[in-house]
Amino acid sequence: MRVGILGVSHWHAGHHSAAIREAGATLAGVWDDDAAIARGFADQEGVPAFASLDEAQGCDLLCV
Repeated sequence: MRVGILGVSHWHAGHHSAAIREAGATLAGVWDDDAAIARGFADQEGVPAFASLDEAQGCDLLCV
């Protein structure tokens, strides 16, 4: 299952990424309305930063 996280500037985003991986799913990418924050979190997690919410729609599940 490919899971994306929306709003990674919120404090709980790191908990979501850990839970996604512990469940055996793949963190497919992240998005935030602040692109710099999204890129920083994505780099830290080794995943892409979605350029838009439309791009994130390709995931099986989105966490907010």
